Amino acid sequence: MLNKTDILDKIGLNGLIDFLYPPVCLCCGHFLENSRELICAACFDGIDELDFPFCSNCRQFIENKAGCGDCDETAIPVFCLGHFTDELQKAIHSFKYHGFRKLSGELAGRLMNKFASNISKVGADCIIPIPLHIMREKSRGFNQAALLADIIGERIGIPVVTDVLFKVRRTRDQAKLDPEQRRKNIEGAFEVHDHSLKDKKVIIVDDVVTTGATVNEAAATLRRAGARPVAVCAVAAAGF
Repeated sequence: MLNKTDILDKIGLNGLIDFLYPPVCLCCGHFLENSRELICAACFDGIDELDFPFCSNCRQFIENKAGCGDCDETAIPVFCLGHFTDELQKAIHSFKYHGFRKLSGELAGRLMNKFASNISKVGADCIIPIPLHIMREKSRGFNQAALLADIIGERIGIPVVTDVLFKVRRTRDQAKLDPEQRRKNIEGAFEVHDHSLKDKKVIIVDDVVTTGATVNEAAATLRRAGARPVAVCAVAAAGF
């Protein structure tokens, strides 16, 4: 008969923790069969996905075209996994605000499963994640956009650059502002500290695109430094 020590040796510490505190899905709260997962398959399958990229300017969907037919060259395609609602919203909040960094692989991986071939066709030279202000990144402990960018870059074989675009001004939380307030809030918040990206095609990465104010301001800043933003990748889009 096994004693307590034998049982601990057999199942290990992780097994004991799973026995005492069974893992549950971060979205629905149901028990998970696989302790290495954070979200169940049913919740991932329940994501309201976006089937096409949309224009960063007018937000019309771009179907079978290289760019938006109604906007100028500053408008770029935005590739998102799905709508910022329900399961996807809960997953992003767990990732972004509660420190579940492992979700970056699942979220960016599913985005790439859907759009990798389309994103590869834009011919980008590098990927630049939307930077956080240094104080915000210190308090959070990581930049969620940078974690997503690493996964995307690995999948499509494009380097990620994090030492060129910087957020130099702390801004108010965009989620609490209306579209015009968002635009004014983020205006002038970014700077390029290295002009080595002149004439380079760039993919911008963020976690959520709402009005597009943040990614459009980042794109404008990069253009002034001579770079050529050609696409945006994000996990979710809000406002549709």
